[in-house]
Amino acid sequence: TSYAGWGVFKASGTYNLSTYAGGNLKFWVKSASTLKVEIEAPAGTTRTQLIASTGGVWQEVSISINNFTGANLSQVWCPFKVTAEVPTTFYIDSVRWTH
Repeated sequence: TSYAGWGVFKASGTYNLSTYAGGNLKFWVKSASTLKVEIEAPAGTTRTQLIASTGGVWQEVSISINNFTGANLSQVWCPFKVTAEVPTTFYIDSVRWTH
């Protein structure tokens, strides 16, 4: 199986990001493939949103935190992970959680 991925993980413990409930996960992406955007909250419990190809051009993406249904925002182990299920190259920039 081939795939590509990139993410941010807490080395030990978790982040309490509950103040961002109702906010957005924002970032810039450049990709010719569909990507999976994931958070793990708590560790081992992955919530996923798909984003379509940007056609190989930079595009800002904003995903409502509420779309990650069932995530425990007081126990976030991975606040951002992106994967592709096909061999591909993609670029990510300016990742942030906003209110």
